Amino acid sequence: MRFGSCVVLAVSVGGFYAWMKRPPSQREREDGEITKEIVKIYFQHQGRYGSPRIHEQLRDEGIHVGRKRVVRLMKQAQLAAHHTTHRVLTTRADPAATPAENVLERVFEAERPNEKWVADVTYIGLDVFGSRLGSLLAAHCWLGHGSQAR
Repeated sequence: MRFGSCVVLAVSVGGFYAWMKRPPSQREREDGEITKEIVKIYFQHQGRYGSPRIHEQLRDEGIHVGRKRVVRLMKQAQLAAHHTTHRVLTTRADPAATPAENVLERVFEAERPNEKWVADVTYIGLDVFGSRLGSLLAAHCWLGHGSQAR
């Protein structure tokens, strides 16, 4: 199998075995030491620290390393920051409150202007921020003069 790989990669068999026996380079040894520190910091913070924070912590500890190197070593160690998503609670119901009376009984047709009004508050979830969209409509204007809603 290794001989086939040597043919595909266009390297000699002797060169392949020489490469296999070669001790790790200084860079590889340094990467191993830095990776140990990265893993320590990562688990010290319950996996919530990503490469920018780990890079900053390494720098604070006197280990001078580039941010991209931290990114590469974290990828090699299969470390990624975990974040918890918080559900936005938009309504807090008061269990002691009584609901408002349903005076429309789902009949939204209006005979004249300013007879019936409806309102809605909708939560729109965005990537970073949330916003609320409120609308107040005159049923008479929106649905027409007494026309059926389609």
